[in-house]
Amino acid sequence: MLKQMSPFGLLFLACAGAQAQDITPGLWRINVDSVIATTPGYSPPPVSQTQCLSAADARDPQRLFGDMAAPGAADCSYGKAKVSGSNLRFTMQCSGALNLHASGDVDLGAETMSGSISSSANLGGQQVDMQSKVSGKRIGAC
Repeated sequence: MLKQMSPFGLLFLACAGAQAQDITPGLWRINVDSVIATTPGYSPPPVSQTQCLSAADARDPQRLFGDMAAPGAADCSYGKAKVSGSNLRFTMQCSGALNLHASGDVDLGAETMSGSISSSANLGGQQVDMQSKVSGKRIGAC
């Protein structure tokens, strides 16, 4: 369901080709804290995951994170990506059962990243809005 969605995966899909060359390959720990705006008082549990990025993945993160999009999200397109220094702002839209729309504002560094992602999806005919804070840190070699 929507709480299994990985905003981190969405982030890296959007980052492909934009400042990705600055990401240092290695083992990364990513933390995602989300709030579902349409359900006051409910927040999915925080998500923490560890991913190994090869040099090729760091240059094109979509290769590693492409399958992490939520089930039902298909035919994703990315637009309005704007890179300013180490900051990336992007939008994304996916068709399919979830009809997912997202926008993000993320600061990328060689060994850290932080930012926010706002998303909206159709879940059983109801619009569900989610706000996520994303942070990541390279923690060593793979």
